[in-house]
Amino acid sequence: MIPSDLNLSHGEKLVDLNRNGLKIVQNSEYFCFGMDSVLLAASAKAYKNQKVVDLCCGVGVVPILMHARHGRAFYTGVEIDEYAYSLACRNVELNGLSDNIQMIRSDIRQDFGLPDGCADVVTVNPPYFEARNGRPLSASIPTARDTARAEHLCTIADVAQCAARLLKFGGKLYIVYRADRLVQVLETLSRHDLTPKHIRYVHTYLTSPSKLFILTAVKSAAAGIVVASPLIIYDSPGVYSKEVNEVYNS
Repeated sequence: MIPSDLNLSHGEKLVDLNRNGLKIVQNSEYFCFGMDSVLLAASAKAYKNQKVVDLCCGVGVVPILMHARHGRAFYTGVEIDEYAYSLACRNVELNGLSDNIQMIRSDIRQDFGLPDGCADVVTVNPPYFEARNGRPLSASIPTARDTARAEHLCTIADVAQCAARLLKFGGKLYIVYRADRLVQVLETLSRHDLTPKHIRYVHTYLTSPSKLFILTAVKSAAAGIVVASPLIIYDSPGVYSKEVNEVYNS
């Protein structure tokens, strides 16, 4: 049921997150959150009183879902797009989470007020694709959907640099990304003193190639990585695997 005082603009809809009565507003004409964000939130860990920063946070779904799973950690979402940021703020307020989740509108390449070494955990579901043909921004002004999907305003190197600055010694970065860019991600994180420690490949079906991975890196850790068992999305067309059903319904 839509709350009587919730004013939805054109294209906006209220989405039930199927957890603790949580709901978010998003706009189908922009870039909606997907399963990758849900899986990231389910994979990332945070403990009481820890500080978590979610980069490229969109409408705020990752910190909202993580709060539902892990209780009273403190979350900051950082989002560059003005409209997505406004939706994230509305979603935090809608769910009564203002005491534990704050939103900042900023470019992660700039100083946005959080001190170095402030975070126990950084999460990120960044733009997956390289900017088309490497053209400069002025050659083709991207839409909000474009900047959410491609590296017009935020590259994997920008993510690594920002995460490395924010994380304290031993802090953890959780990232979900495209499998075909794995080598680039591993090299980039390592250059920024973020040691890949755990990776899990995500497959649409058991027999299909991996399209995504969820990776944990640790600030200033020794080398050594665990490759976990794969995460399978569907047992058959339209039928979620047991694990994915548990993610959505537990």
